[in-house]
Amino acid sequence: LMTYNVNYGNLDVASSLDAIADADADVMLLQEITERWKHVLAERSASQYPYRVFRVHARATGGLGVF
Repeated sequence: LMTYNVNYGNLDVASSLDAIADADADVMLLQEITERWKHVLAERSASQYPYRVFRVHARATGGLGVF
């Protein structure tokens, strides 16, 4: 189990994606998901986490992801 705040304003997306992938957690809980993060995470993690759900809010921050 891992929880990770992607920080919606994070400009170093690659480092966050690497940290998530390298953790190889069975369950991943992500905070501050935006539409942009949702698409990047879904593309990058499709094979590692085939089951995932996102809850993206209308405001810029506060979205959640569960893998």
